[in-house]
Amino acid sequence: MDTAPTAPTSRPPLDEGRFSFSVPLILEDLPARSFAVNTEAIPGSSLPDGLAIQGGDSVHIGFAYKDESGQARWQTAKMDIASHVFLDVMNATYRHSLTNAYVGEHVHVRVLAPGLDRGPGRDTTAVTLKAETGAKALFQLRETQAHSGLFKGVFPLAYADEEIPAELPPVELNGFPVRYGDTVTIAYPELADEVQSVSVNRGADGGIEPFSKRFGQDEIAIRTHFTLAECFFELAKQHKKMEQESLARREIAHAQKLLQEAIATHRDDEMRAQAEYLLGNLAQEYAALAKNDEAKMKLYQDALSRFSKIPLDYPDTEFAPKAQFKTALVYEKMGEIDISVEEYVKLAYKYPDCEYIPEVMSRLGSYFQARGQALKSQADPLVENEDAESKGMVIKIMAEAAVEFKKAALVFDKLERRFPEHALAGLAGLRAAQNHMRASDYTVAIAAFERVIENETYDGREIRAQAMFWCGLSYERIDARGYQRMEAYEWYRRTTFDFPDSIWAKRARGRLADPVFEDIIRKETIKRERMLEALKRR
Repeated sequence: MDTAPTAPTSRPPLDEGRFSFSVPLILEDLPARSFAVNTEAIPGSSLPDGLAIQGGDSVHIGFAYKDESGQARWQTAKMDIASHVFLDVMNATYRHSLTNAYVGEHVHVRVLAPGLDRGPGRDTTAVTLKAETGAKALFQLRETQAHSGLFKGVFPLAYADEEIPAELPPVELNGFPVRYGDTVTIAYPELADEVQSVSVNRGADGGIEPFSKRFGQDEIAIRTHFTLAECFFELAKQHKKMEQESLARREIAHAQKLLQEAIATHRDDEMRAQAEYLLGNLAQEYAALAKNDEAKMKLYQDALSRFSKIPLDYPDTEFAPKAQFKTALVYEKMGEIDISVEEYVKLAYKYPDCEYIPEVMSRLGSYFQARGQALKSQADPLVENEDAESKGMVIKIMAEAAVEFKKAALVFDKLERRFPEHALAGLAGLRAAQNHMRASDYTVAIAAFERVIENETYDGREIRAQAMFWCGLSYERIDARGYQRMEAYEWYRRTTFDFPDSIWAKRARGRLADPVFEDIIRKETIKRERMLEALKRR
């Protein structure tokens, strides 16, 4: 006879037969597999750190038991996921609240709302802005990174015109219109009782300094022109990143005007080379803003004409190697990869000590790697075919791909050895080993991976952890019979020990969950238990 459940008391859990557990709820991509199974069949290293959830989810909990008659019964519960929401209006450092500001200053808004995380991308939310003088706007905030639940946005305060439009243009670009002495309120829909306000100071915190465009020397004048042009160029690049294209175009036009004036009035080779180089950069930036392919290609041709003439007309200037590099880069952007490679090789031959050589070598290595990948893609559809002709084609194409992969490995290896202190050295060493692996030269790949692993100056979480994982996989592939599986096991284990919170440790745990490692894990477990027993007997 079933009896009604009784509520827990203050008696000890063992006396009442009470069981408890806790599972952390974490914002994360949903796993590719379900863990709602018997976890005893899954290695502990493969279990996730918590239950991955997203905003609006519900968590279901179930407990299976047998009643007195032996029938399976379930106790279930459901919880809807909710989260607190916090709104802050801060200064630029996000360390102090912002209560008052001058016209022209920026207001930084932050909302902490884990429940708004809806997927693997960066989600958005919005706050309402309202000024006493009548301006209203909905201001969008963007999640700082995937699954952070933290949303930020920044907008400037702009002085309002006499008539404020009913619908404001984007405030992040044009500013939120206010007047001196105004008060701006920032509100979030889910926090109706918590409204933040910023008082607009009367006046401005500006200053006046005398400045004259008259220079005593021509060189100072031209250098000032160049500096102003470069400033406009950098502003244009930043505004382009912020998707403020109209502003970027105006700034590029200002820079072009300054440089064209410099070319028309000065004859010094170094200065004219610099002006041509900067004009080529501006044409390249204009091409990136073009809306159609025809306009883009025309601007790229303009950039090429500027860059290509510098090594010919001004070969002894510092801008000659820079222009040669840019020539190759523009060809690459135009999709003329083979011509681009020729120009990169020309740079390495003509200017062997140029600062761009490491990047050139990296791009050449990427070129050969891409050629190998393209060949491999041709062979992949034929692998499933059983006829002799298809098998022969696969062998032929993969041999050609291996040649390209070995070329890539050679270039990356030279880059690492020639420029060991360069920022690209660690990645180059890793890519050299990976291309040996793609060419099925696993013995050489393992040696290359181990050289990267031993260099502790390389980034651990990305470079060395990745090298450990691929080293383990190379040991798996080098011997199909599994004689060297123990080496693979040890590299996977080291990845999880040395860099436990890296993505490569997660992948290593996935490999260790493969049944092929069950026997090794069982023997290692027995060995550890015997060692512990021996220690206890001491």
